Amino acid sequence: MNGSHIGHVDHPGTPLQITGAVTVKLLYTFSHEKDNIAEDVLYRPEYYITAIDYTLIFLDAIGLYITGLIIFSVKNNIFISLFFQTVPFVSMKLLEVFSQVKTETYAFYIIVILIALMLKYVYDPPENINPFIFLTGILCGLILATKISFVCIALIPFIMYPGLKKKILFSVTVAGSFTIFVLPAISNVNYFINWVKNLIIHNDRYGKGSDSVINPDSYLTNIAKIVNNERFFAVVYLLILIVLIISFITKNKEEAKENGNSAEMKLLYALLAAMTLHVLLVAKHFSNRYMFPAIILAVPGLFLVIFILYKKYLSGINARTVFAILFLITFLYGAYNSRKIISRTKTRVSETVKLNNFLKSDYPDSEIILSSGVSNEYTGLILAYFYSGDNVRDNYSKIITERFPKQTWYDIFHDDMFSLTGKFDAVESLKSGKTVLFQTMDEVYNDKFTANLKSRFDLKDISLTKVYSNENGELLYRIKF
Repeated sequence: MNGSHIGHVDHPGTPLQITGAVTVKLLYTFSHEKDNIAEDVLYRPEYYITAIDYTLIFLDAIGLYITGLIIFSVKNNIFISLFFQTVPFVSMKLLEVFSQVKTETYAFYIIVILIALMLKYVYDPPENINPFIFLTGILCGLILATKISFVCIALIPFIMYPGLKKKILFSVTVAGSFTIFVLPAISNVNYFINWVKNLIIHNDRYGKGSDSVINPDSYLTNIAKIVNNERFFAVVYLLILIVLIISFITKNKEEAKENGNSAEMKLLYALLAAMTLHVLLVAKHFSNRYMFPAIILAVPGLFLVIFILYKKYLSGINARTVFAILFLITFLYGAYNSRKIISRTKTRVSETVKLNNFLKSDYPDSEIILSSGVSNEYTGLILAYFYSGDNVRDNYSKIITERFPKQTWYDIFHDDMFSLTGKFDAVESLKSGKTVLFQTMDEVYNDKFTANLKSRFDLKDISLTKVYSNENGELLYRIKF
């Protein structure tokens, strides 16, 4: 909040960071325990992260409300509006993302509003579309500034707007909006460009791996994972494809004009193109949460498929009945997914408590070398240190060290043993015969971890003995020397 550049610009994610910074500043103004804002945040991280989480939930709720209003103003059908408001519940992966502070969670409210606006453009077209182009262009720029890989969303209005001039106007608006929203990260523009370049030219996640754009074996495997893991998306995608193919085979331009459905068919094509593009991007570096925007697009895709089929084959049935049934199906499916998420969350919390109780009872005085992703407060704070701007890093280091003066951390991504103090007390304890544990989320890195200890600290005959594991995937090893 002091105008200095930020440290983490990978997404680039600046809209989320600014929203978080404003939330933290307001919260600190009205309630703080330390006289320094950075110190207060690093001493009470859960307090502040919860506030940011609630802020994102509020924004997403407002986004769904606005979406419902726009859809209702266009179709005058409460069940269609309610159907679009069940978007968060159509996939377990969407719900899991909503439980965390992520760029996806921030982008959600913008995406659903944009989708509602595109439906309004189709079913209630404005006389002058230029204001529409500017508004959707600004929203797309904001989405791209939040997460650049959500470029598939911008493809939809680009396809929908007629003529080269309108497309250029939209593209220029998107570029200008993106530039404005990433200004806080402008000093790190070279890092961001290199980050994107490495994502493109390397075949592993986070711009790592060998120098090849695509690994054919993993690429095809990832597409199979997408189909298997996101069955709602896969089914809707197939339905869209079938409807478009049938429409193409039985195409009658005059009839299309009379029915006034040429625009909605164009939107269906645009959704298919956007969903396809995103699958092709995600299959290169796959993670379940990366499917976020494509899953959201499946909802308007399903609506258009049902609406087109309704007009052609079911027009004798009241539209409210048709979409009431559709809403009820998605609502019940969402309730089922929500119950599973709540159950998983309870299990995750329970397993974390069991782990901490085990450490207190069986290894009360032992030192622990932590690694990325484990359920320990230090793990989150060290990431805050690494992703902070250069101008505040020394201050962060001082505050974190005061809380955790002897902590050693193993960075699995860079195969590096790290300590903020430069002193590795856990290694010295190991050499003196004291009990030292290694806490990790992935045993794949165990060999690298032991090799690092051997080479860096001249330790021979290092071995790991598993002493604990839980359903969260966390593992505890006793290091033997």
